[in-house]
Amino acid sequence: MTEGRKLLVSEVFGPTFQGEGPHAGRLCSFVRLGLCNLDCKWCDTPYTWDWTGKNGPPQDRRMLAHLKPGDLVAQIPTLHSQFVVVSGGEPMVQQTALVEHLPLWTLPVHVETNGTIYPTDDIAGMVDHWSVSPKLPHAETTKEAWLPEVLRCFVGLGAAIKVVVRNTHDVNALARRCDTDRIPADHVWVMPEGRDAEAITHTIEDVADVTIEHGFNLTGRLHVQAWGDKRGV
Repeated sequence: MTEGRKLLVSEVFGPTFQGEGPHAGRLCSFVRLGLCNLDCKWCDTPYTWDWTGKNGPPQDRRMLAHLKPGDLVAQIPTLHSQFVVVSGGEPMVQQTALVEHLPLWTLPVHVETNGTIYPTDDIAGMVDHWSVSPKLPHAETTKEAWLPEVLRCFVGLGAAIKVVVRNTHDVNALARRCDTDRIPADHVWVMPEGRDAEAITHTIEDVADVTIEHGFNLTGRLHVQAWGDKRGV
């Protein structure tokens, strides 16, 4: 019998609040995985993938750990947590290994993904909620980061499509894309870019009215508003 595929893990922490999307404010724990297939300019977790210093100082890949299923599940805080959020980086880069880990977890599983990689049938049946964050051109300019067919696949799984915006122009651009690509507005959550409470509040105030006009939902970033831009929250 093999010991199971190992996951490349950046950090495990909790309990904390889910800060974004339809489950914002609920108590949960996080498993943040390493590696990503995009390189967004404003990425707030470069320590999971940016070994060359594309978006700032080079990060140290040696800070990531290869954890087998039993070792990882033992690190996940369950006290007070209502579910586990698997984030990144980009978790779907490692979905084959993740499928071997999830059956050991006792809590419901939410996965945060950028929506560029199709989920396999195996992982689709194990995940309780998908939070899918395709990137507009202001975030990712060098790679295809908005794939309509993949997004519609996730919508079929009940996903929340969570898109970072800077201003009303971005919300209007998002609305045009959703209309063209048949992404239902009631599945879409507009989220402000920002690494401090002041910036987040300013953008929410700016985009709130136009978000309503397009029939989208709106979310803040509670963890940043509560604790600032730091790890482990």
